[in-house]
Amino acid sequence: MPKKSDNPLFDPQRETAGSQTFGKYEYQYHWALCRLIEQHLKRQEYIVFVELHEDVVVGNSLDGNKVKFEFSQVKEFSSAGITLNGVMSSKAGKDSILLKMLRSVSEKQFIDDVDVINLVATCGFKFPLKNPNLKVEVLACTDLTEESISEIKKHVTSGKIDLKLIDKLNFILPNLASVGIQDAVVGRIASLIDHIYPMSKSMPVYVYRTLVDELHRKGMVSYDYKKWEDLVEKKGLTSVTVDRVINQFAVDDRKVDLRSNFDLLAAELAIPFIQKKNLWKCVERYYTRAIASRDPATMAIDQQICDKVSSAEDLSFSATIDAIEFIESELSEKTKQALGNANDIRGAVICRMLLN
Repeated sequence: MPKKSDNPLFDPQRETAGSQTFGKYEYQYHWALCRLIEQHLKRQEYIVFVELHEDVVVGNSLDGNKVKFEFSQVKEFSSAGITLNGVMSSKAGKDSILLKMLRSVSEKQFIDDVDVINLVATCGFKFPLKNPNLKVEVLACTDLTEESISEIKKHVTSGKIDLKLIDKLNFILPNLASVGIQDAVVGRIASLIDHIYPMSKSMPVYVYRTLVDELHRKGMVSYDYKKWEDLVEKKGLTSVTVDRVINQFAVDDRKVDLRSNFDLLAAELAIPFIQKKNLWKCVERYYTRAIASRDPATMAIDQQICDKVSSAEDLSFSATIDAIEFIESELSEKTKQALGNANDIRGAVICRMLLN
């Protein structure tokens, strides 16, 4: 048989379902990364799980006693749009897409901890809307016609699922295209780093590879954990981990300037070499901990230090050491205890003085 191409394996493939299935799963992981980036931009504490009760689960806290969840079923479809009938139809003996979503939460012990249940579909939705001209990324049930809402309630009732879950339903058209997802996510990571560290030199591709590998690794974990701490460690990707990865691959120009100004301050105060070295470690540690932190307690401490630094600037101290000691004396005992020893407190104060 004569060759028709330079490719010796050029011929229609018998089976392509494997690669197509992989692409659908990859979309879920990359959509999870995009949700992670959205939360990081808000400087909010969070945790992301893939393949835990649902395709993607996002928690808004690392505290198991406070955390609330967002459950998202993610569909990478090439069709023109899902209809309401498509969401509610099913094969014999199987749940519809809608019932499958709601059953992930219904009658579970965490039902009251789930605030949002999303159906995410790349093809969008063709639902009857109260306002037919409405064009939004997120549709709530309240945006649908009364007839459509009645159909949904009837369908949910037939599945013996609590109707109150309907109020938590959202239908989302994602802003992540199904083609070129890797490049798109790398671009968003680059924007995220620039938002946190303006004018920094970074390697967003390395950040992307590290994060997507971590999601893949933890997404494959299928064990159940009784302790929240174990689940967080072995199955979740947290805001703390993302901070650490970004800091690993980003050179922050502000930190370079901070070091330069610290050296000038140390010379002005005639700080001995060993003391200067130890104090810089405290300044650097506070900078890393506080500047991009999403922890509410850390942000409150940083705000208090900023306020005291501003007060000291208004008083126009003639000697820098007098200003430093004034700020230290004005901090609450609770803040001082949270910061650590005297060197840690001074490092935090100096860090904020040099950055302001």
